[in-house]
Amino acid sequence: MKRNDLHCIQMEQVLDWVQLPFSIDVLRASHTPSSDNISTKVSGVFQLQGTTEEILWECPKDLNVSGTFTIHCMENTDAISVIINDKRSFSITSNSSRSFTFYQIKKVAIEGLTDSTFSSGKYELTLHFQSPTIQALLSSCFLSDKYGKPSTLLCLATLTSTTQEQIKEAFVLLRGFVTIFIQRNTEYIPLTLPIQYKTTVNMYVPEDAYIHTEITKVKVDPVIIPSCPEDDLSYLYINITGKIDIETLSKTTKIIEGTGTATQMGRRACPRNPNKPR
Repeated sequence: MKRNDLHCIQMEQVLDWVQLPFSIDVLRASHTPSSDNISTKVSGVFQLQGTTEEILWECPKDLNVSGTFTIHCMENTDAISVIINDKRSFSITSNSSRSFTFYQIKKVAIEGLTDSTFSSGKYELTLHFQSPTIQALLSSCFLSDKYGKPSTLLCLATLTSTTQEQIKEAFVLLRGFVTIFIQRNTEYIPLTLPIQYKTTVNMYVPEDAYIHTEITKVKVDPVIIPSCPEDDLSYLYINITGKIDIETLSKTTKIIEGTGTATQMGRRACPRNPNKPR
């Protein structure tokens, strides 16, 4: 570029800038799938000799079992001890019966108290099995549109006038959706929830300036809060965090003069900056 030539560059000028952190909380309650209850009876006879422990019933796997245990001792030379979950619960003598109601039963056994103990009789257990609650697992979670397709948050900003000249209030609105996939056994259940966030900030906005927003550092953290045993609800909690960069900009023209060695009469005129007063 020759000396005295003028080169004009259209550019944006940042007049004001602020970064606002945001945090959006989403809480959703859902019904826990009901468990199936199965009842059954187990009965038998026993013959016990000496101090040997005899197991009458043992839970085959990790189940929630409650019910009633009844034992009738028809013949014995000494009292025997009834053991529930590896703890001695009560003793029983000849020609007597005892019943015991229990929760979370794992094992029922009997044993003699002396080496000379001989005892015989019968027993019966009424068992109520409760199948384990189907636990919900988080498969994936992401920002989406209302149809569950991956997307981003929409950020809208509008300006309102204030009593101070060239200072305006920027009303910022975040809108979007978050989709989470919940796994129950082999089933994947999609759930799309709306999210929204509002805030305001004062910005320097002179005439012909405009506002620009950008969302950065977005993070989505979901968690399932399990219900209490007596509650049939579980809770899905999602926390969305990030930052909003807000700028007020104006378009301007930067003029660069030539640095060449050749001479030239006159100058090449640049268009006038539309934001600069005459």
